[in-house]
Amino acid sequence: MRQALFANWSSLCNKYSSDNECVIKQWNQIESAYTAAGRFYHNLQHLENMLGHLPLLTHQIDDADCIRFATFYHDFIYHTGKKDNEAKSAEVAEEAMHQLGIPLEQIKRCRNHIIATASHQESADEDTSCFLDLDLVVLGADWETYKRYAHNVRQEFKRYPDFIYKPGRRKVLRQFLEYEFIYKTQTFRERFESQAKLNLKQELNSL
Repeated sequence: MRQALFANWSSLCNKYSSDNECVIKQWNQIESAYTAAGRFYHNLQHLENMLGHLPLLTHQIDDADCIRFATFYHDFIYHTGKKDNEAKSAEVAEEAMHQLGIPLEQIKRCRNHIIATASHQESADEDTSCFLDLDLVVLGADWETYKRYAHNVRQEFKRYPDFIYKPGRRKVLRQFLEYEFIYKTQTFRERFESQAKLNLKQELNSL
């Protein structure tokens, strides 16, 4: 998995930079962040899953490179209980992309993608909507995969006892279920919407 992700990262960066040392340096920082202790779900597997589903949306994406950069950086900073993870991750992405010589317009767009994951609200930028769907693709996985996801999320919040964690988790699940649609793209609605709602209801009933 790490080799495949590094190959993906290298092919992306090599479009813009010939500084192989910088490319490897940035990758090492990404790998270190996503393999840190306590990363049970927001880890390299999450990135692989998102990038693996990206081809489903490429027909409607304007700038796939921005989405790939955003994928690698959107959970770079992740601390449970903090409300500025997305903003700080976006800052890391901006600095790294500057060093790699990415055009400013793409850096700004990547930042917007990352910041949007704080609320997962509908965006005027269709690419952002595609990115948000990729971030939530696990919700529409088969039940066994979803159960592992839910378990891993719980592990990331294990410092919180059930009487604190469960009400918060129920609130999150209900918010998703109150949406008319979880996914913003027609492609993902057709493929994953029904299963996602079944999964969310089943987890909610188990809490």
